[in-house]
Amino acid sequence: MQDEYILKTIRAYNNSPQKYIQATKDMLPIVDLNKFLQSLAPNSLILDAGCGYGRDTNYILHRGFNAAGIDLSEKLLEEANKLYPGILFQKMDIRQLHYPENHFDGIWCHAALHHLNLPDIKKSLLEFRRVLKTGGVLFVSFKEGNNTTQEVDDSLTCSDPRFYTFLTSDMLRNILIEVGFNVKEVEKVNERLRFGNGKRNINWIHVLASK
Repeated sequence: MQDEYILKTIRAYNNSPQKYIQATKDMLPIVDLNKFLQSLAPNSLILDAGCGYGRDTNYILHRGFNAAGIDLSEKLLEEANKLYPGILFQKMDIRQLHYPENHFDGIWCHAALHHLNLPDIKKSLLEFRRVLKTGGVLFVSFKEGNNTTQEVDDSLTCSDPRFYTFLTSDMLRNILIEVGFNVKEVEKVNERLRFGNGKRNINWIHVLASK
């Protein structure tokens, strides 16, 4: 059974998938995706963990990689299957992945882990490490900060609260090292500067790591 704090976040996305899609469809993180993909061989198998409606998964596939997407929002997964019917999308919890060890060459986890509390973040990262091949590459992103909260963001979803964990660069680096990853690069990205004046003036922490 899912924890209540996670169920609330899932409901927030399920209640207004179209609003979320419209707000984020022009925010494909091409710079970060390309940097991530450049560290992988063509045809590598990549998991988009927290894929939402499949925007990033589709980009990965069309860059010449094998891609699968997982998420816990049934409504966003429905949209993913409508938009990109040739991609395998599954409902799955990143804290308990249904994949064997050493299965993926890379894991892309953009704007997903931050919906978990710290113990569950570490549990998910250990799962990522388990299913990654030796030398496999991981990308994760968090909103910058040092606290947890339930937040309403009408620009992205309905008025339902979503849980967030905010981390500093050092905090995220230390967590990744603690669970056994090698941190390759840490970058701070301002959403408005990256995507334009209509976006939020918030900072994201982006990390590339390897097993």
